[in-house]
Amino acid sequence: MQDVLTWGALITASGALIGVFKFWIEQGRYQERTEHAITLATTATGKYDAIVREFSDYRVSLEVKIAVVKTLGEANTSALSSAENRLAKAMEEVRDQLGHFNERVDRLLEQQRSSTS
Repeated sequence: MQDVLTWGALITASGALIGVFKFWIEQGRYQERTEHAITLATTATGKYDAIVREFSDYRVSLEVKIAVVKTLGEANTSALSSAENRLAKAMEEVRDQLGHFNERVDRLLEQQRSSTS
């Protein structure tokens, strides 16, 4: 009976040692994965910071470009308004000239009809 208990204790102790050994092996694997994840996170954080800096620089340059465009737009507003007025006047003159042309053509057609009748 004593042998059975001794063998049982030995098997139990061996199982416990194997369990402890497996635990530390798994712990080492988890530690390696954790270190790898930390390395990846550090790299990703660095890339994120670089992207944020680049975006910030882009935003500043875009704001400068927008300011320049607004300034040019304000400066050119009166010039564009003047050009629009000139174009509208020219179109009215063309319309008037076409009206006169139509009147002349109508008179010619009437003269031609009256002379052929």
